[in-house]
Amino acid sequence: MDKEYCEKLKDLFLLMDIRNKPTLSAEEEQRKKELEDLFNYYSFCSRQLSDYYHLQKPSQIKFNFSNIVPRFMQLLRESVLTHQWHHALRIVLALTREAKGTENTESTLWKIGLSCLYQHGEKSSRLVEQFVKQVVLLKKLAVVEVMLDYLLYLLMQSNYEDAKNLILDLKQSTMFPSQLTNDRRCMAHTLFFAYEGIVLYAEWKLATYKLDEEDNDSDIFYQKMSQGASVKIAETLAESATELLIKIKDKPGVWDICITKLVEIYEYYGNIEEARTLLHSYRDRNVTNPNAHRYLYQFENKLGENEEIQLACLKKIVQLDPCNPMCLELYTLTKNDPESVVYLFDYLDYDHCCENETVWELLSLRLQEMNHSQLNVVRDCWSTRSDWWPVVRLSKRKKTQSFSHSLKRHKKIVFKILSNLDCDLDNSARDPDLEEETLNYRSSIEHKKRKFSHIDAHFDGFSPSKRAKT
Repeated sequence: MDKEYCEKLKDLFLLMDIRNKPTLSAEEEQRKKELEDLFNYYSFCSRQLSDYYHLQKPSQIKFNFSNIVPRFMQLLRESVLTHQWHHALRIVLALTREAKGTENTESTLWKIGLSCLYQHGEKSSRLVEQFVKQVVLLKKLAVVEVMLDYLLYLLMQSNYEDAKNLILDLKQSTMFPSQLTNDRRCMAHTLFFAYEGIVLYAEWKLATYKLDEEDNDSDIFYQKMSQGASVKIAETLAESATELLIKIKDKPGVWDICITKLVEIYEYYGNIEEARTLLHSYRDRNVTNPNAHRYLYQFENKLGENEEIQLACLKKIVQLDPCNPMCLELYTLTKNDPESVVYLFDYLDYDHCCENETVWELLSLRLQEMNHSQLNVVRDCWSTRSDWWPVVRLSKRKKTQSFSHSLKRHKKIVFKILSNLDCDLDNSARDPDLEEETLNYRSSIEHKKRKFSHIDAHFDGFSPSKRAKT
């Protein structure tokens, strides 16, 4: 057995010897490369372990720990970006055992550690509680800020009872605010009011659900007796939540969740103008936030009012977020504008949108109906994409999971028109092959409609509910 191992070791050394390079076969070269990569990886792991165990010595922690922190933080960053939460958690545990670092290091440990535990949902609730108890002992972190992050975690888990208890504890404690400077103290108070308002909003929402259940109760006497008390409770909760949430409306920052809850309460009680004023002021203070424009657009669209404001909001949303699905709504409203074709090009630039068959169909129809007034706009769009769209977006070799013949047909039409923009417009847009392709597509659609027309006739006069039952 020893002789066999010696032979294998000898073959390995011969394989790694640079003098034997000309005599190695292709298979041996591949094996050599794999071994070199493996040895490099072992060398890297050895250095990391050596640094780590070397720093475990008490005499070395004081002097050398700062040298290893950047390495661990880089590994931590890579683990979080690649969603390797178990690796990130192991690094956090290693750092918490050793760390006596700066405030930024301890804050990073807290934030990332909570994010790692949050990935496991309800299963990690007790672990998060234990983690919080350990983190509050770190001298560089303010306890009230840790507790506010923990309060947000409880709200995201819909654990409203524990959230209410934590709010009461924070109200009764007077030592926490003294740890903060003026600016941080103001922000902590703002967050506290916002989270408390969300807890009261959740209670109000449950109260309204209870009202709806009482409305459906068959016992009229019980319904009248209990409904009055429930309405009063709901109104009290709504007033308390509004008082807290309204405090953040003039504060700088992104308060999307608070603004939407406040608007919902206003709408429920018919305070439409208050809701509109709130959404306008929030949009004006957060011009670069797409959600601020989206909330105002959805509000006005639901009421069917202020079409100019709706259009302005849509344009701002698409300007800030070109791949937003609301781009299609904007294109539909501005279809007669020659510049509107830009929205389709910008939308298809993004990888997660590039296989949207509806957008490709709209673009193909728009290009087929293109006139001389729209030609310059299309040329400008194509000039910045002509070097990469044919390969990345329009290539026949590109295979997608959601492959469809109709999508392929729309892409083919778009590519034919765009590749002939420098030719005469009538010839490029009315290519015989292109017209034949388009006519075949439209005839297939008509054939399908005729094929299933007898089925539609069979269901004429039926309501959707009856049709579903049938």
